[in-house]
Amino acid sequence: MKVITKVPGKLILLGEYGVLEGASALVATVNRFAQVTLESTEDSTFLLRAPAIDIPGMRFLIDASGKIQFLKRPLKKTAQKMQLFLSIFEYALHTLKKHGKSLVSTSILLDTSEFFYQKQSAKLGLGSSAALTVALIASLYEHVTGRPQDANKLFREALEAHRLAQGNIGSGIDVAASVYGGILCYKIEDSWPNFSAKTERLKMPSGLHYLPIWVGKSSSTIDFVKQFYKFKQLNRKHYQTLLEEMQFWSSEGCRAFKQENVPEFLESVRAYHQIMEKLGEKIGAPVISKEHQRLADISANVGAVYKPSGAGGGDLGIAFSDSENTIKRLREQIARAGFEIMDLDFGTTGIQIQHDEGKIHEDISNS
Repeated sequence: MKVITKVPGKLILLGEYGVLEGASALVATVNRFAQVTLESTEDSTFLLRAPAIDIPGMRFLIDASGKIQFLKRPLKKTAQKMQLFLSIFEYALHTLKKHGKSLVSTSILLDTSEFFYQKQSAKLGLGSSAALTVALIASLYEHVTGRPQDANKLFREALEAHRLAQGNIGSGIDVAASVYGGILCYKIEDSWPNFSAKTERLKMPSGLHYLPIWVGKSSSTIDFVKQFYKFKQLNRKHYQTLLEEMQFWSSEGCRAFKQENVPEFLESVRAYHQIMEKLGEKIGAPVISKEHQRLADISANVGAVYKPSGAGGGDLGIAFSDSENTIKRLREQIARAGFEIMDLDFGTTGIQIQHDEGKIHEDISNS
């Protein structure tokens, strides 16, 4: 059987960092997809290919303990690139085994090319690791059982796998976006290991216009989040003050977005950018890099508001406005400044699964 699974990436609209500590946050899926293709083979070995990260083909076996054993020892650089896959794959095998299921020899093709800025081969910061995690776990479940996994169970398993692969760091907001799709208000209600989160699907307010912008360089979310938690440990008082501001403005922004109150949402975005700037000063990291600040200034000059999407430092930012003409003027200014506007649509579908038995297409995001 052949199973092809496509899973969208995401952009955080509001609530970065605060979401780690229980603040509401807004996230939207975008029209960039991770794709995993699994196909049964008659070979006695498994085959992994991931052209986007220069893995042309690695054959392996699975030992009795559920660990991958490569037939040819990979180079150190190649092994590093495969760490995410290895962690997720072995987690999925362990989970399937608990349910009395096993995987026979399979060809595995991973495609995350849409998450890279092709001119520089730089990652765009669209949640590629979360999207790949969801796609791989969903694909394996469908490949072994012949049916799609329940969305809530998939979210839980994909989040656990993703956290293990990332050193037990992360809110799960990117995993939730990839599983459920659309535009979500996301809030952690209980911490790990009794983790629970609330997701509410929203629609884009009429009259709200946006412009995703690539700042020209990638950044490491994990490194920034580690510095955030270090700040929490070393300076509880200032941390709590900033957290309360984050919680207030992200909650206000989610409320305004839900009620389609565009002016109040724009005010929340403006305030949150300022909070992220203060946070960067406190943790000693360029959350608001010079590129992000320049884009914020350009946006303000034409009457729009701007903030980074994600941990900051690089990757992508988003400008918002209540005027289509303002966004048009901003496009011109951004192009003159040498930044690149990204062709991203918000609120795309969640998981799409296709397999060769009847060419069945599924979207389990509403299941």
